[in-house]
Amino acid sequence: MDPARLRKLLAGVRRGRITTSQALEAIARLPFESIGAGTVDHHRGIRQSLPEVILCQGKTKTQCVSIARSIVSRSGRLLATRASAEQARALVEEFQDAATWNEAARTVTVHAGGTRRNGSAAGGRPGAPRDGSPETCWS
Repeated sequence: MDPARLRKLLAGVRRGRITTSQALEAIARLPFESIGAGTVDHHRGIRQSLPEVILCQGKTKTQCVSIARSIVSRSGRLLATRASAEQARALVEEFQDAATWNEAARTVTVHAGGTRRNGSAAGGRPGAPRDGSPETCWS
């Protein structure tokens, strides 16, 4: 959960759209998600201003995709580091044009909004990286 989603949840309580109990239940189940391949810390975005990051090294491409789905479903964005070409291909295949592979940095970024901060369309395929630096992919 990021600060904007937390504000939205709290505003819902203030406006009477959800009960305090419902908000507490939502917050209680938010921090961590166990997904077999690991445990995702969904509250990292609140503490660090960026969601959980995947260290791909030592993980299978299936594990990377599973973890990535979990992170993107809650935060809308992702940074995967130390990605092999095989892992990058799997992530780009999963997230299509929302994913950018930076081969030199061995990173994959995903922005589910479909645009990068600099306004250009997100996207990229292994072997054909765009600018892809995290500074231009994160908003």
